[in-house]
Amino acid sequence: RVFNNLCVHLKGMIPPVPGTLPQLEEDVQVDGNVHWDIVNPKKPAAELARFRRSPLFRKTRKRHLAGWEARSRGGDPRFVVFKPDPWATNDYRLQPGSAAIGAGIPLPADFEDPDRPAKGKRPDAGAIPFGSQPFQPGRSKEVFAWLEKGGA
Repeated sequence: RVFNNLCVHLKGMIPPVPGTLPQLEEDVQVDGNVHWDIVNPKKPAAELARFRRSPLFRKTRKRHLAGWEARSRGGDPRFVVFKPDPWATNDYRLQPGSAAIGAGIPLPADFEDPDRPAKGKRPDAGAIPFGSQPFQPGRSKEVFAWLEKGGA
């Protein structure tokens, strides 16, 4: 299951190479993703539209009704801070107007989802939902207090 991811294409969106996609008889589902191409921002929408017109897409619908990438989209996630330099300090939280807000698909009820949105709302694509606090790596004071009490 490849659901609700934010894919940033740093060197341009490259169409899948034959032989690299899952086999149609495999139980694979791909949907609710947002693709952002920093080289050609309009390319993901065009590539997704082209794929949805393809024989391969029609074949994926035989196994999964919607078909691979049926509700995925292209667009700028509008990160708070993003630089493609691998050493940059980025802030992957979403800003208003992000293509990722509400772009995901509802996950099946048996999937763990600590950020599951209210009923009837679509989740955001990406690991950090809109309005979240910045990611804070390391241990918190609460974890240290819990460990000092024996971790129980």
